[in-house]
Amino acid sequence: GRVLMVTASPAANLSDLRDLIRIAGEIDANLKLSPDGELRAGTHLFAGDSLIFVDIIRNISREGPLVFLICFLSVALLIFAGFRNGYDFAVVFVFLSLGLTAFIGTIMLTQIKLNFFNFITVPITIGIGVDYAINIYYRYVADGKNSVRSAIEHTGSAVVLCSWTTIIGYGTMLWTHNQAMASFGLMAVIGEVCCIIFALIFMTAWLSRREKKRHSALSAKSRMNVSA
Repeated sequence: GRVLMVTASPAANLSDLRDLIRIAGEIDANLKLSPDGELRAGTHLFAGDSLIFVDIIRNISREGPLVFLICFLSVALLIFAGFRNGYDFAVVFVFLSLGLTAFIGTIMLTQIKLNFFNFITVPITIGIGVDYAINIYYRYVADGKNSVRSAIEHTGSAVVLCSWTTIIGYGTMLWTHNQAMASFGLMAVIGEVCCIIFALIFMTAWLSRREKKRHSALSAKSRMNVSA
């Protein structure tokens, strides 16, 4: 029934995650469980802000990649269910993947630190980012894959408006005094910008190039038939 208080030594820096992890490891060494999951007699159970924070970070490190994979594969399954065509699925999925790669690469280059709050932006970006590529490409398919320009004119403006309003919403978080919310807003804005750029610029440019090649091939074939 006694309460035991443990404090860090003066040499420890509680603002340094590495020190927090070391402290938590030393404290956890005193917590021993029996095979049935019950605390053994004579051991101690410690709790505190630092220990909870370290546990959250550990859970993110362990379960974060699994959450990302499940979300990514679920979106891929929905894309395939929507088009039911391997080629159309590949186009949307590849440019979504490139947008996410640019998103993650930007985070690494700018050295933005992941935490248990802003990590949420990763699956959110997957879910929202796919909307831009899939809407533009679906319009292109609905028009018979004949005009990328028509798809941009009729659907591109709506996609840009949707993305812009989302960016504004996330952008308002950049001025908050709470650094966790500010990092969340920054990562979300970066994800939005990367996904809209790859959907509206890179994907349409690639489609336009293939469209020109297809039209050139048809024109050449038509001239050959006329000559024959």
